[in-house]
Amino acid sequence: MAALPLDTPLARDTGPLPLAALAGQKLIVYPKEPRPSYADQVLNLMQDENVRPADVLEVREIQTALGLVAADSGICIIPSSARQMRSDVSYRVIDSPRAISPVILNHRAGDASGHLDLVKQLIRDIYAENPVWLEANNLRSPSAGGKTPRGDDRP
Repeated sequence: MAALPLDTPLARDTGPLPLAALAGQKLIVYPKEPRPSYADQVLNLMQDENVRPADVLEVREIQTALGLVAADSGICIIPSSARQMRSDVSYRVIDSPRAISPVILNHRAGDASGHLDLVKQLIRDIYAENPVWLEANNLRSPSAGGKTPRGDDRP
């Protein structure tokens, strides 16, 4: 999702936002470090789609990024599941099939922890049920009738 200052023309519409609309905008990315990170995923997506921001500001964390968006210092692309209900920021779904951020479970080889087994089973059960919130097309803008994203990590 794109986190947008309320006063920007891009925040006036509630529909999906073409990635190309971010060309020439100031972009805020996080985390600044360690690298590679989510910031690099966003920057690579922009580069692959030939979308060039006017400037890129790197910050340490999402809270700082959203605060800067609210202060009209730029636009930030965040995973939809990280969206925070704020009255000073507008959100729009990014309209690009490549705008995804994988969620990866890493663990130590040979780890036989019961907790790890439970997490793995939970993931298998969730995917077996194929819940509607796993569908990328199920994202809603918060201004679209009060409906909100339902939990996947598509930016």
